[in-house]
Amino acid sequence: MNKQKLFFYFIFMISFLLHERYSIAEEVKVICSDKNQNWELLDKGNTKVQGKWQSMPIDENHYFVHFVIENDISQVTALKEKCIEEFGKEFYYAQPFSGIWTPFSTNNCQLLDGHITLLQEEEPEHSFLHFG
Repeated sequence: MNKQKLFFYFIFMISFLLHERYSIAEEVKVICSDKNQNWELLDKGNTKVQGKWQSMPIDENHYFVHFVIENDISQVTALKEKCIEEFGKEFYYAQPFSGIWTPFSTNNCQLLDGHITLLQEEEPEHSFLHFG
């Protein structure tokens, strides 16, 4: 590996470790969204999920935030069903309520379907990814 590649690999790994240390135990409200990024609060904001926020690096300059749920994936499946029941079949993404698009994930870092806001180290970009 040449020095430049080694340097970028080192920066990437440091970034990954620093971002993974950012985790706060929290309770969040759930939103239901459609493929066009329209959203509604599930159960008028009364439905909440326990977990913690974590960030995941994409490369040396970009990352995204996800919410690791404390329970298993079946909880999000149930939330997804509630979204469809309350708002219609178009609103099939259950996501944590936040100022940016963030997906749910499991303890083994399995990302669940939803929208993702891609962030830079300093400020949010106006780039969106769709996962799922």
